[in-house]
Amino acid sequence: MKYIKLTQNKRAIIDDEDYHYLNRFKWSYSKTKSGIFISTQISKKTIYIQEIILPNKRNYYLKHINDNSLDNRKNNLELISINHRRHLGLRKQLGASQYRGVQRVSKNTWRVMIAKDKIRYFLGTFKLNEEKKAGLVYNKRAKELYGEYAYQNKI
Repeated sequence: MKYIKLTQNKRAIIDDEDYHYLNRFKWSYSKTKSGIFISTQISKKTIYIQEIILPNKRNYYLKHINDNSLDNRKNNLELISINHRRHLGLRKQLGASQYRGVQRVSKNTWRVMIAKDKIRYFLGTFKLNEEKKAGLVYNKRAKELYGEYAYQNKI
C-alpha cells in the first residue's frame, strides 16, 4: 500500500504495483454533490484514477467497496451493473420515510416498492404507524432480488 499526493493536501491509497505509473501524474482532488473525484489531465482529457487501475466495462459502474473514494486499491474496487447501482442509489422521493423503498402516498399510508431490470415491484401498503414493518418487507424482497449485494435498511 502506497500513497499518492493530491491537491488540497489529500492523499489517495493505491497498491504498490500501481505506484510507479500513477505517481508521474499530477492528481487533483475535487469534492462535489455527486461525490469525491481524483483526476488528472492527459492530452487535454480528464482521466480518473480508478479508470486506470480498473478499466470500466460498458453498462457497469465502478464502486468503492468501503465507500472511501480515496482508497483506490484493487481489492477495494468492484464493477457493478447499472441496475445494481440504481438499486443502491435510490433516494426517498414521495415521502419522508427513513427507510429506502418506503414512500408516503397519503396522509395515513406508506407504500413499499423496489425495482430491478426496469420492472417495478409493489410490495404492499402499510398504515402510518407501520413504517418499520414496511422497511422490513423491502429488506426481504431486496435480498431475494439482489442477493448478497442487496441494500438493507437499518432497522
